[in-house]
Amino acid sequence: MSSLFSHLGALGRAVALRPEARDFAARAWLGAPVVELSLAVAGLRRTLGWIEAFPVSAEPRREAVSVKEGERLVRGAYKAHIFGGRCLSRSLVQYLLHRRDGTSARFVVGVRRPESTLDAHAWVEGASDPPANPEFQSILVAGTGGA
Repeated sequence: MSSLFSHLGALGRAVALRPEARDFAARAWLGAPVVELSLAVAGLRRTLGWIEAFPVSAEPRREAVSVKEGERLVRGAYKAHIFGGRCLSRSLVQYLLHRRDGTSARFVVGVRRPESTLDAHAWVEGASDPPANPEFQSILVAGTGGA
């Protein structure tokens, strides 16, 4: 029963969003299974390849969702989904949507070595923003995503 209430709460929050953010979140929810399946079947390089081959909007949307807001919306879409959504798949969905909207963005994968382990992380950052995760050394940076 608590799951039902959490979904109703998520639905209420989605309805309260401005139309552009609501559209972005809905497209993130719809895109999640496609990206998850592509990663499972084709791997990162080929998934990133078809995302970058997807047509980019010639002009940015007038009321486009910012990179920071996009991250929050994609995270929320994954919470309302059957997929858990690790940072890699969430970032790929976000990168795809920003490219489609003409928002300048970069998809980044980075690594860091704290003590005796190795951590990897994926994220999206604005093309003109400073690195979002300076504690990670970038090993893959894709595109600017904008027009």
